[in-house]
Amino acid sequence: MSKTSDYFVPWLKDSLIYDVDVLDTAWANPDIARLMLNENPIPPSEKVINAVTEICKRGNHYPDRWWGLREKIGKSCGFGAKNVFMANGSSENIDNMMRVFLQPGDEVLLASPTFTLFRIRASVCGGKIVEVPLRESDLQYDTDAMLDAITPKTKLIVVVNPNNPTGIFIEESELRRLLDTGIPTCIDEAYLAYHPEVPSMVPLVKEYPNAFTSHTLSKAHGIAGMRFGYMIGNEDIVEAFERVSLPWNLSLMNLAAAEAVMEDTEHLALKVKHNNDWMKVFYKEFTDLGLKPFEPHGNYMLIDANDFGLTSQEIYDKAMEDKVAVKTFEPIHGKAGYFRITPGTNEENERCIKTMRRIFGDKDARQNSTPPNRLA
Repeated sequence: MSKTSDYFVPWLKDSLIYDVDVLDTAWANPDIARLMLNENPIPPSEKVINAVTEICKRGNHYPDRWWGLREKIGKSCGFGAKNVFMANGSSENIDNMMRVFLQPGDEVLLASPTFTLFRIRASVCGGKIVEVPLRESDLQYDTDAMLDAITPKTKLIVVVNPNNPTGIFIEESELRRLLDTGIPTCIDEAYLAYHPEVPSMVPLVKEYPNAFTSHTLSKAHGIAGMRFGYMIGNEDIVEAFERVSLPWNLSLMNLAAAEAVMEDTEHLALKVKHNNDWMKVFYKEFTDLGLKPFEPHGNYMLIDANDFGLTSQEIYDKAMEDKVAVKTFEPIHGKAGYFRITPGTNEENERCIKTMRRIFGDKDARQNSTPPNRLA
């Protein structure tokens, strides 16, 4: 008798799974400083809480498509409501783009390292992930190498701007070189709200029918647990996303929270300031320790600790002795000593600094290392 698994689509067997074990650990141990997941440490405002509470009174009804919110989102970036797809977090955008553009064996082109969910959801569709390493000299996008990696099977290109975890931006001229190929290209701007002085690439959607942008309210807006994201694209791409999505992909509570948080600009500014102020403190503290932090442009900071001879996992284990959780990374260009942190509450951040001083404070281990000042 055959096993039920014999009936699974064949490419599912080797697909990847996004590991959320660290969340299980964090929720079970609330005294752990959650500096590992790019969460916002500031809870939702009363405006958001009240909006969600009020809409719960109508929770017996199915939600409609909330065209008013679509219109607000579209208008904020120069588009109409029909250019907006509203998602259950930008994770749904990622899942949808893979199902819209990939058949088994098709290729998606990614920089490496970048957010791992892109390659994970591509694998679930049977897609082949083609990863192009960032330039070793500055961990910037290697556009030439990405263009060279394109084949007839390339059906999707992904550019995260600023990139997670390196925090670098791609130059518009370089992005245009990718868009000129005509291949569907996702421009993920999940973290752009932390630096609004940097222009969005959304206007390129009007010039390039193959371009679309992905956005989330999980980061600067701080409603990761309420799940809301959106995509800006031409109407044919939006319609395709609608086709592969379930009806009622967003609850009334998702929608009410999103509308309230987008209107609460004062609370957004407070969250951005908290993040950016602490990033300046972290940068100085870690540089003084002989670490090599990268210039942060989101709510995460990649840190090069390779001079200390510790692996990413070893750094994580040492930090957890103080109940400080940091993000581990696979080796980058063969170097295993990278890790990433996200600012938490004031208390958590102070604890993190003490922990980093304990782990990396041995001057002899630094051997007079002088890291470059990337903010200069």
